[in-house]
Amino acid sequence: MAAICGVVFGTAHTTSVILVSGTVLSVCTNLFSSTYHIYQSEIFPTEVRATAIGLCYSLSRATARCSRSPG
Repeated sequence: MAAICGVVFGTAHTTSVILVSGTVLSVCTNLFSSTYHIYQSEIFPTEVRATAIGLCYSLSRATARCSRSPG
């Protein structure tokens, strides 16, 4: 569902399609993120989970900084 809304959102040309597909896309990704974090705490020990999450967040910030548009 999120993939379909992402494609529709990316190719939309009217305001109503942008608003509806963007809203559904946001809801889907937020539900996925929340569910994933709950599930993650059930299957991994705290030390492993904390290290992995910290590493992922740090890498995402570093790559976001490197991928900025110049100017």
